[in-house]
Amino acid sequence: MYTKIIEGMMSKGLFKDDDPELLAIELISPVALWIAKADRQPQYRQEIMQDIEKHVRHFCEQYMSHDD
Repeated sequence: MYTKIIEGMMSKGLFKDDDPELLAIELISPVALWIAKADRQPQYRQEIMQDIEKHVRHFCEQYMSHDD
């Protein structure tokens, strides 16, 4: 599912051309692990949400196309 989303974003020029399956794994896997941790340790939810936001921002900075 996420691979198709990233492929679509690549075709529209929003993401740099790369392996969409690998990018989907790189984006989603850490998020899934953090969510699992938040379910087990709800006292860390705020910190985990910050980590997820930081991760997504970093991913976008690395892989989204930027007009220079």
